Amino acid sequence: MAHPSRHRTLPLIVKPIWGHALRASRQVPHRHPYYELFILRGRGTFLSDGQAHHFDGHTGIFIAPGKVHGWELDVSTQGCLIAFGGEMLQSNPHAGDLSSLPFFSFLTSRPLLDIPGCQGEDFDAMRDTIFQEFQGDGEWSSAMLVQMIQLLLVRSARMFPAMFDEQASAPARITQKFLSILAGACPAGRRVQDYAAELELTPHRLIECVKCLTGRTPGELIDDRTMQEANRLLEYTGMTMAEIAYELEFKDPSHFGHFFKRHAGCTPGEARKRLHSQPAAERCMSLAG
Repeated sequence: MAHPSRHRTLPLIVKPIWGHALRASRQVPHRHPYYELFILRGRGTFLSDGQAHHFDGHTGIFIAPGKVHGWELDVSTQGCLIAFGGEMLQSNPHAGDLSSLPFFSFLTSRPLLDIPGCQGEDFDAMRDTIFQEFQGDGEWSSAMLVQMIQLLLVRSARMFPAMFDEQASAPARITQKFLSILAGACPAGRRVQDYAAELELTPHRLIECVKCLTGRTPGELIDDRTMQEANRLLEYTGMTMAEIAYELEFKDPSHFGHFFKRHAGCTPGEARKRLHSQPAAERCMSLAG
């Protein structure tokens, strides 16, 4: 009988990372439809949806699906990447909702964990065991990987600084669900009342919760997300302005043009020229809308 790992169907990647061998495609802002966890030793800058996070030392970096990100790593930096789909951990009934973990939460402004020296060897040991299990062909390999990655995430969550004391409150849970839905797909044609209905809330309740936690209304965040997607389409596709307008479900290209200029202070065509002229780090800032 073939070993389960030889025909592993889990959406999982485990591989080493070296700063000196970082591909150019990793440096340019990009995104993935899966979760990523990096355990690194060294220095660098992690660019995530408009923010630059500098790190130096033993660091865990957590990336939720859909997050635009890029890297600038010192040549001596090294570590490991663990990338996985949410469905992989859902096979564990105790895994819970990944978006509720503090470092994957869209309420968290810094998705980095500074690993103290006393914990470093433990994290490296877990990382190495996961890598060896992924490379091996032992029986029950898939089940072992699920358990070990879950353990690594739980250990990280326990160490992660409390970013929001209100995290367990009802407004925080509602806001997190709204932001998770908003981040998952462009809100083309969707209104505040559509999100409220999906969350089984009144629009007033949704507005109240989101503004309490973020200081902004759902409508403003929907506009931001639309601008973010518009910038991505302008930067990474050859779509015409009309095609982008209809992709984002505007009534017509002129409506899209007025919306874009109101938020960006320039036309979509001018923005495309500016985006193409910027270096990678600045592009990541622009992609935040």
